[in-house]
Amino acid sequence: MPRNRQRTSTQQSWTEEAMTIAIRAVNEKRMGYHKASKEYGVPKMTLIRRVQGDNINATGSKKELGRFHSTFSEVQEKGLVAHVLELERRFFGVTRKHLQSLAFELAEKNHIKHRFNMEKRLVGADWDLTYLLALSAVARFSTNVYCEIQ
Repeated sequence: MPRNRQRTSTQQSWTEEAMTIAIRAVNEKRMGYHKASKEYGVPKMTLIRRVQGDNINATGSKKELGRFHSTFSEVQEKGLVAHVLELERRFFGVTRKHLQSLAFELAEKNHIKHRFNMEKRLVGADWDLTYLLALSAVARFSTNVYCEIQ
């Protein structure tokens, strides 16, 4: 899986604002699906799925593209960052392997659906690298995490 993938698709080129307005127009019975999709520039079938609530991943006007989605919510990720930074503050070095194990344990103990390696009980290297880069943006002072990225 490439780390810096450029978007080549024209799917979901509509805006969330346009979808919100179209959904509201259909729900208020001001327009039908066909007219709302033409007027607001959103795909008709997508509009139908969003109004009827048949879409598994995306609800309302929120965009979801692709089959891979973030395992943790923003709150959980911030909590993990805070935990790692607290460990660093107390001079417990957090290695890459330890971070991978912490993330796996967080997913398992909270019964979060994930695609992590069950045999090794670790998250993947791509997740780890992305997470370390985000961590380094938060805390440049942390020598162990910063050195792991280099």
